[in-house]
Amino acid sequence: MKLVPKGERLELRLKGPSTTPGYFGGLAATAAAFDKEGFYRMGDALRPAGPDDFTKGFYFDGRIAENFKLATGTWVLVGPVRASLINAMGRLIRDAVIVGENKSKLGALMILSDAAARMAENDLKTVLTKKLTSAAKAATGSAGRVRRTMILTEQPSLDRGEITEKGSLNQRTMRANNSDLITRLYSGGEGVITA
Repeated sequence: MKLVPKGERLELRLKGPSTTPGYFGGLAATAAAFDKEGFYRMGDALRPAGPDDFTKGFYFDGRIAENFKLATGTWVLVGPVRASLINAMGRLIRDAVIVGENKSKLGALMILSDAAARMAENDLKTVLTKKLTSAAKAATGSAGRVRRTMILTEQPSLDRGEITEKGSLNQRTMRANNSDLITRLYSGGEGVITA
């Protein structure tokens, strides 16, 4: 195991007999997945429990591959922003896709909880607007403040690569597969909720 600095975070890389030697018939994918020393790039970031003593263990610190930059050049750490938004929305959403690459403000495509999906549309919009505004006021800085959102009506699909093998949303694939909704989100189309 080794940790490689990526900006202000540490990317986990592994090497050993239980690590795959590569992708069958995929030379380009294999080359991209491994570094020059043969370590597999996990795409996960770790944070030491004790910054001066790595023997104290590590905390998961999000995915390196899902992060992006705003138009200002500020990095957005998608994992913490996503968790903060889900927490702020209470039990109204099950998950969220954080968007805003090369934009000035963050946005999100939200997956409603079953209870929220049964609410009347006007009531739901009012509650979501209130919670989004409250969350935006509490956030510190543009890289943590979600200012606009839409409800994602189509459920994520394993077949389209939108759900990882761990069962979480593949943020990058979800953004790519919903580029039309993201365009509508930033152009102020129907269904956009702003803070």
